[in-house]
Order: sequence, then C-alpha cells, then structure tokens
Amino acid sequence: WNLFGFVVGELRAGFKIVNNETGTAYVRLSTKHYIAKWIADHRGREKKNVHITFDKQGIRWSGRLDNYKLVKETGGKVYLEATFRHDYEEVKHIRCWASPFLPAEIQFPKVWMVFGKAKWALSVTLLVNLMRLQSSLWMLPDDPMAPGGWFNFDQSNWPIVMKPFNYNDDNSVFTTVFSRFRSWHELASRSLEDAQLTVVCRRWLEGDPLPWASANLRHGTLVIDIVDKSGWNTAARRKYYSCRP
Repeated sequence: WNLFGFVVGELRAGFKIVNNETGTAYVRLSTKHYIAKWIADHRGREKKNVHITFDKQGIRWSGRLDNYKLVKETGGKVYLEATFRHDYEEVKHIRCWASPFLPAEIQFPKVWMVFGKAKWALSVTLLVNLMRLQSSLWMLPDDPMAPGGWFNFDQSNWPIVMKPFNYNDDNSVFTTVFSRFRSWHELASRSLEDAQLTVVCRRWLEGDPLPWASANLRHGTLVIDIVDKSGWNTAARRKYYSCRP
C-alpha cells in the first residue's frame, strides 16, 4: 500500500458497492497517462499487486486490480481500462477451520459451532481464524526464520483486523454459526441476510481517524466491521411494540 500516484485526468471511472458481496470498479486512462503505463508494465513493477481507493462523501471503496485491457474505439482512440475487485473479496479466501486452535492433523470437534447474537458470533468466528492465520500457532509464517513471525498476537502487524465492539451494544438477533472448512463468506451469508447485517471493509491509511480509540495499525490495514442496519431490538422498536392495545 505504498502510494504511487493520484488518478487525475481519467477518461472515466466508477465503482459499485454490493451488500455483502464483491463489488467492482473501473478506471479508463489514456495510454499516455503515467499510471496507465505503470499498470501495463506488470513485468517491470517492483510490486505485482495494484490497489486503488475511491473516496466520496465519507465512503471509501478500496480494491485490488483484477485485470486490464487496451480498448480501441471505432474512431481509432485507444485507452487502457483497469478493473478492480472490492476488498470484500479478501474474506472469501479466509477458511474457517473446524477447530481453529488445533493443528490440521487434530481437528476435534469436527465442526466449528457457536451460538449467540449474530454480529458477535460472526465476528468471533472471523477473529479466531484471523488469529490462526497471523499468529502462526500451527501455520508457518511467511518467514519461518524470523522469531517475530511466530505466535504473533500483535495486531499492529496484521493485514486484516476485526473492529472491536461492546457485546452489550450488539442488538442483532440470535443465530447459530457453524462451519467445516468453508470460507467465512459462505458460512456468514445466511446469517447476514437473516439478521440484516452489513459487512463493512475499509482500508485504514495514515492520516485517517483511528477506527477505534486504542487502535495501533499499520498503513493499509483492512478493518472489517459488521454493521446492524435492521433496527431490530432497538429502543425505538421496543417502545413501539410495548404500546400494543
């Protein structure tokens, strides 16, 4: 997430937000644009991944380059069109283990299961599997020879974190979350729909307000939050239903 440049002078651009799914975005640039040349130089780039953020009215759309192509219009005009996939795609690659705290050879019980408020249950499920990926308790770190890579519970080094919340503030409906090596997206889809919850993925960049008061994050960390938009069990709803004749 090192800044290469700001997109200025684009021919056209747009992004799509899809609830609890991977939206897409695109940017069309002149082939003479320095960013277009950089994107097309996929063999010469020091970093292979290309990321982008759109900031509009407090909303941040962020994602990774999926593909690019050169387009030639009928009149002979040529431009580069880059397509990006939203950062929600990251949770589709997080596998939820039956027993996240045990090695692969010893998975007991055979199914991960947790019952509770939907937001809490889904958040805990994602958190423990992020811990498995990042703490290297049973997984090899990127550099096994680096002592700091083992048992890494310091979230300031994690690429993806869950935004913490107070359990008492969770007003979502109760649900049962269970999985046997499915992706988090697969196991969460039904509960998210039933409880009318929305997964919010936001990249934290240096200069942004902290996502929570004590946050200590590295530049480019993906912060995942689950937002309850149902209005279920709120004070207003309880008052409404308490006034029945």
